[in-house]
Amino acid sequence: REILSILARIAGARGETELAIQFLTDLGRTATDKVEAAGYARRVAAIHEERGNRADARQAWLDALDFLPSDREAMAGLKRLAESDGDPKALIAVLQREASLA
Repeated sequence: REILSILARIAGARGETELAIQFLTDLGRTATDKVEAAGYARRVAAIHEERGNRADARQAWLDALDFLPSDREAMAGLKRLAESDGDPKALIAVLQREASLA
């Protein structure tokens, strides 16, 4: 696991984003802790969002919520995408999810 994490950082530093995403995804899938797995999914989401891959970012934020349903950072990411896309249905879904955790 440590080696995969190092490889992900190296790939990211070298600009090999797709490879870094694959390593991070593998780390998330094999994580034994849901908080850790959600963290990897959030990193993948942030990379996708930064690159403008909105659909992939949205899916990665949802993956983070699958691992950790109360993940506020993932909900903020989904809300940010919904607002910038002008998607009221997606925004309402995120707000409802947030309200259910309050």
